[in-house]
Amino acid sequence: MAAAADAPPGPIDEAELKNIKSMLDIFTNTVEVLEASDGVFRFKYHGLIKNQIGMEAWARDIILENHPSVRLRGCAEESHIIIST
Repeated sequence: MAAAADAPPGPIDEAELKNIKSMLDIFTNTVEVLEASDGVFRFKYHGLIKNQIGMEAWARDIILENHPSVRLRGCAEESHIIIST
């Protein structure tokens, strides 16, 4: 079985990306969107491992500030930030 960090990208709905645009504008070169559909957002983090937890927390804060109804679930050990609405 492939590791979660090697998981293939899922569907990306441009309308869903609008919900997290403020976070994507800041993390332009730091995260890669792997999936954005049906209220689930998956990202792969491209940066220093020592900054990963802080970057995940910052992304959560930005998203919650702009969309307080979003439920967040993170998987830092998999180099992914998973967000479900």
